[in-house]
Amino acid sequence: MGGRTSARAKELLAAARRVNAAATAAAIEPALEAVSLPVHQRLLLDAAGEATSSRTVFCRRRGGAVDVETCAGCSHAVSVPTPGERNAEVRCMTQKEVPHKRDASELAMRTYVGEVMRRRVACVRADASWEMLEDLLLDEDDDAVIVVDAHSRPIGTVSESDMLRYLRDQPPPDASPATMLERGFHVEPSRQAAHEIMTPVAQTMPESAPISFAIGLLAQKGFSHATVVGTDGGVVGVLSANDVVCWLAQRLGYER
Repeated sequence: MGGRTSARAKELLAAARRVNAAATAAAIEPALEAVSLPVHQRLLLDAAGEATSSRTVFCRRRGGAVDVETCAGCSHAVSVPTPGERNAEVRCMTQKEVPHKRDASELAMRTYVGEVMRRRVACVRADASWEMLEDLLLDEDDDAVIVVDAHSRPIGTVSESDMLRYLRDQPPPDASPATMLERGFHVEPSRQAAHEIMTPVAQTMPESAPISFAIGLLAQKGFSHATVVGTDGGVVGVLSANDVVCWLAQRLGYER
């Protein structure tokens, strides 16, 4: 009788240990959920207008941008968009957030710049023409065009304000009788390349920085936007003050 009781007690003890082990494993390995990661596109145009494009997403596990093609081979990926798909997103299994109320400051410290920056950024070389810059700023509705070097590192930005300032600072055309034109005609100002118009990059922002850092930088420096760079120093995106405001509005319950 005593032997049977002892054996039964051992079985119960072993079962209890298995339950505890499973509970411990669940605590160590948090539950996963499928989340949507926005695809960011970097468009790089050369002087001839030929464009090359790259698509990345911000990966929390790696702490930086990864190519969408890399996601296709990742075991955590649920779905990967096809090339050319607008407003594309990668569905990825990531750690499930424990639901509890957080204030805006905590959210800003836990959210990365790479998750909030706009989906598209246009980059050009230093010899890009005035007409190309004009087309990008007007037709593509970009706040700024990033001027990059041969390694895609930022060296300057061109905004509408930069172009207007350049035109304002141009010397007036010669108004002597020999150069005066008939009524209805005017003298076109000299149009320069990107490196002569741009504002040199004074500050970049790492994609792995928290949004709280971005808010402080934009406010302290009075910037309307900041260039976002990856671990190699290359441009991966642009974050504007409006992007931050829209992100905060969504967290407060307002739809974008």
